[in-house]
Amino acid sequence: MIFNFFKKKPPATPVEIEPKAEPTLGKPTNADKIRKLEKEIQEEEEFELDKRLRLAMLLQKEGRVEEGFGMLAATTSSISPDSFFYFSEQRKVADKMRLFLQREGKHTGAVCRHVGGYLLDARHDLKMVELEEHKVAEIQREFGEDREWDYEGSLSARRKDAAERKAFMSEPERIREYLIPALKKAGKLSVLEDIEAVIKREMSQIETYERRMQEVYGEVELILTKDQPSD
Repeated sequence: MIFNFFKKKPPATPVEIEPKAEPTLGKPTNADKIRKLEKEIQEEEEFELDKRLRLAMLLQKEGRVEEGFGMLAATTSSISPDSFFYFSEQRKVADKMRLFLQREGKHTGAVCRHVGGYLLDARHDLKMVELEEHKVAEIQREFGEDREWDYEGSLSARRKDAAERKAFMSEPERIREYLIPALKKAGKLSVLEDIEAVIKREMSQIETYERRMQEVYGEVELILTKDQPSD
């Protein structure tokens, strides 16, 4: 019996210990993203358009509608008219304004921005021609006409592309295709021909559109609200 006391016991079944779960951080909320963007904008060394556009749309999602639209309006004023990308950046802001206003049910303002965006896009193409012309002029000043050929080919191609795009954007089918979705949302398809006429007129003199931007906005707004209460 004594010897039985010293018999080896079968090994115990090992107890499995679950590893401790690593603490995980939740996804950043809209409020977190807003704070981050606000801080980045305050600290930025150069103007960054995309950050302001993202911030405006996040503010809208958080119910801070006035702040969000105010950010878009302030951004429009902050874009330098001397920039070669003035029209393309204004186009981006106009598109965000359209989306912002559509979400708020402000369809008259949304269509006005939609029309403005179309014309800004067309004006940008001509601005790029002006950029090429500026480069050629700089080369002529610095090197004389010996180096002009460096950019003449590029300038000719740019002029051709801009002319073709202007012709395409002046086509009635293209204009209607662009306008119809926004007008449907606004319930204003009945004024399609009137607004199409405004765009066609402005495309014929797009080289100076910036002088009439506010007038065109007011004209489109008047067409949309004639005999009807505004949004």
